[in-house]
Amino acid sequence: MTNATHDVYLALIARGRQRHVAGLMLAEILRLAGLACILLLVLTSLDLLLSLPAGALSMLTAVMIALPAGALLIRLPACLRFRQTDYVRLIDRLTGSQRRETEAAWELAHRYGHQTASPLESYLVDTSIAKARARFDKTSFRQRMPVALWKQAGRRAGRQALLTLAAFAFFAPLRQTALPRIIYPDRDIPPFSLLEFKVVPDAPLVPYGSSAELSVTISGAAVRHPVYLETRRRGTTGRARCFQQDGTTYIQRLDQVIEPLEFCFRTGRARSHWHSLDLLLEPRVTGAGIELTPPAYSRLPVRHFPAGNRPLRALAGSRITLELTSNRPLSGGRLILRTPDGSRITEEYPISTIDPGRWRATWTATGPALVEAYLEDIRGERTRRPFRMQQHIQPDEPPRVVMYEPAVFSLATPLATVRISGYAEDDLGLRQTELVRTVPGFRDRALRMDPLLPLANMQIEHKLDLGTIGVEPGDVIELFIEATDHNPAMTGRTASEIARIQIISHDDYAAMLRERLRIEDFMRRYREAWNAYAGIAPAFDAVKAARDAGDDAAIAQALQQLSETIAAAGATMRRLADDFPAFAAEAESQQTFAATAKKLEDIGALVNQLSPGVFHFDSTLELASGRYRDIREELKVQIQQAETISAVARLIELANRYQRLTLEQERLVRRLARYPDPAGVRDEALFGYLSDRQSEVRGELRRMLDELARRAGELPDSHAALAEDAMQFIAMFEQAGIFEPMNQAQTAAGNRDGAQTLHYMQLALERLKQLLDQCEQQGEGDMFAGLCKNRKPGEGFECQTLEQMLQAWGIGRGTAAGAAGAGAGGFGDDGFFADGYSLANLPVYGPQRSQHADSGSGAGTGTGARSIPGLQERAGYTQPGTGQASSDTSAAPPVDMPEKYRRAIQKYFSE
Repeated sequence: MTNATHDVYLALIARGRQRHVAGLMLAEILRLAGLACILLLVLTSLDLLLSLPAGALSMLTAVMIALPAGALLIRLPACLRFRQTDYVRLIDRLTGSQRRETEAAWELAHRYGHQTASPLESYLVDTSIAKARARFDKTSFRQRMPVALWKQAGRRAGRQALLTLAAFAFFAPLRQTALPRIIYPDRDIPPFSLLEFKVVPDAPLVPYGSSAELSVTISGAAVRHPVYLETRRRGTTGRARCFQQDGTTYIQRLDQVIEPLEFCFRTGRARSHWHSLDLLLEPRVTGAGIELTPPAYSRLPVRHFPAGNRPLRALAGSRITLELTSNRPLSGGRLILRTPDGSRITEEYPISTIDPGRWRATWTATGPALVEAYLEDIRGERTRRPFRMQQHIQPDEPPRVVMYEPAVFSLATPLATVRISGYAEDDLGLRQTELVRTVPGFRDRALRMDPLLPLANMQIEHKLDLGTIGVEPGDVIELFIEATDHNPAMTGRTASEIARIQIISHDDYAAMLRERLRIEDFMRRYREAWNAYAGIAPAFDAVKAARDAGDDAAIAQALQQLSETIAAAGATMRRLADDFPAFAAEAESQQTFAATAKKLEDIGALVNQLSPGVFHFDSTLELASGRYRDIREELKVQIQQAETISAVARLIELANRYQRLTLEQERLVRRLARYPDPAGVRDEALFGYLSDRQSEVRGELRRMLDELARRAGELPDSHAALAEDAMQFIAMFEQAGIFEPMNQAQTAAGNRDGAQTLHYMQLALERLKQLLDQCEQQGEGDMFAGLCKNRKPGEGFECQTLEQMLQAWGIGRGTAAGAAGAGAGGFGDDGFFADGYSLANLPVYGPQRSQHADSGSGAGTGTGARSIPGLQERAGYTQPGTGQASSDTSAAPPVDMPEKYRRAIQKYFSE
């Protein structure tokens, strides 16, 4: 028997047995690993459900580790008991050897050693080992290992591990809360809960001996248990129930904190993280108060307020006292004033101690500064950061004065009453307010308007009667309001903007009124007078009907109504008689209105004597009724005169409209004539505009002629000559053939033919002007043509009224082509030329003129004087067919103002 064969075989069997034992141990480890996964899942689930305390969780974790370890120790001896005999038998089973050749060879190798065996025995042993070795070589390593046990244990462990991983993957609290609590037991991880804790402050820093207010906001779910604040320090723990501040916030206060500690909030099994509360031993300011004493002149009270709650703003010269309270007993400190940017020290003040924990310092505010307070406690500890606050100087603002009325420039008649309205205010109160009045060349006259008590603001209302001053047309009155406050430096004096009032004559005032009035405005006052008079007749009829019925109550009611109607009509007549007349016809009718008002008063006195049952009822009623009928003829004459003037004035409108249309045709010619070669013009927009405007001018002329025929037929017989002249003008217009070149000009403009367009537009313009020249040559009797050429209508109050209308409506101002005074404007359906805005569109104060229903005059009722703000409300001109007001009025001269006042107005606005 060879030694090599013997040793190799025994080593092979020993090595194979060791590997098999290791495989058995691996199978046990796999089995125990699956068990460990299940235990981990169970432990995390218990912690998730029961919110285990830290001690119980640590104990269960130790048990979870000990169970698999103990099971491994129990199974380890069973694995180690697998002997070599068991291994060779395993080989025989794997090779199917019924003679158990591997086991026999192993036994022979052990029974016969190298020295004791005979040659025959050695031969037999070698032969047996060779056969066993051949069978051993037929098995693979996989067959010789406990693979089946591996598969069984691996499958079980895999299922258990997958179950655990799935639980951790699909249920986040297991993974995020329970598992970290087991893996990191030394970390502060609260148990799982649906509640979320937000602690404020998160890491508080409390000065020594001070109190700390801790709060927590709990969200995520309803709080079903009391909330407690738990503290721990030096191995001891404490707990205090919290107070509910609102629905989700709970607070608790720690008083006189003198050592660091940790705290958390707990409710039921849920809690927040443990937070650290640190102690600050340096002296710190726990309270600061300011006493502010303003200077005496301000008359403001002394104020006390906490520092930091509001900005420190003080008047220059205020006395400031700062009182600070510290968390520790103090031994000293200092107060320093620096420049606002903190770059250098300006002043330093000593302190006076009130008690060991409080001190104060006092200084006078002279300018803005940065205030710093440094503290030192009895142990010598100093503040790391000083107490700081900014000191601001509140300026003593001068008074603010505004004068609303009159405007910066206005006009007034010598006897007008000007309303003065303004406002004055001061931040510390007004001392004196004056209305200063002056006329150039004379010294100022001040009217004291001081309040009875010092006020921060006051409304100023005053009426200035120009009649008591003795002004004349051409004078200029200057007004302004001056206010003074209580500042001893005398810097608080302010004046409003100067308002200048130019005095104008009553004639100029009337001319300005006329420029704003129209025919409808002229007739409204007459219609109002007639309506007031006519309204009395039904009241008389009602009284007579009640008398005939014999009903005393109805009679009394009808008499009351009659008396009120007569009184109202008399008031209307009196008001119209007192109104300022703008036209000569109105001045003529004022006497009639005044007489009518007196007669109505007498009739009212008779009616007031009546009552049911008096013996003279019928006679007195008939007397009053007869006197009422006698008034009719006087009023009727005035109204007929007004209607005649109105009818003639409507022809004046059309004469004005014809002139404006002639000017518009001239503008169209100039628009195209400015090109050196009209035939070369290719501007489509220009031709479109010319075509449209030519069509509008032609349409306006056609409507003007139709209206002229209608209005000529409405003229009374006394003006038959004027009606005949108007009809003759229409006939001459038709004979002139003006529409034909206009049509041809429109057609040429549509064809973009500049030369033909200009030719026909010039031809139409020439015929329009020739018609005026022909009318001029007809003689003095051609009234209508004379109006077109600015001829005066004649004498008498009717003619004077028409002349005033001519002058007011532009015909009398020389607004024909090339005449001076033409400005931005246009023409509308009413035939009037509307002047553009100018510097002279100013408010005017003058005598009263009533404002009638739906009147555009802008005049209104007043007592003694009337402001006419409507002068600055005039609209811009309106182009025919557009319906939109133009704002291009830059070329408009001040045509609304009388000539002698224009220079003064322009000079004022140019300053």
